[in-house]
Amino acid sequence: MTLANGGDNIGIYTPSFAIRSAHEIIVIAVVFVVMTALWCFVAHAIVNHPKLGSPIRRCGHRVTPFVLVGLGVLILYQAGSFGLLLGRSGF
Repeated sequence: MTLANGGDNIGIYTPSFAIRSAHEIIVIAVVFVVMTALWCFVAHAIVNHPKLGSPIRRCGHRVTPFVLVGLGVLILYQAGSFGLLLGRSGF
């Protein structure tokens, strides 16, 4: 799903990968694959839980955008993109 989303992910992940070595990128990719599988399993289990599933299905679409925007801002901050935007070498 992440690879299929396209341009917005390129804009977010490019600064993050630009400051990493080849070894770090490989580690990030492996961790990403393992954690994606783990999170999919956990999410499936939680959404299908008798007590937890109903509220999550009812409110999840409202919370998701805030989580994704927060993640994007964190990645841009850690990559120093805000400093570049403001004309500084670091933020």
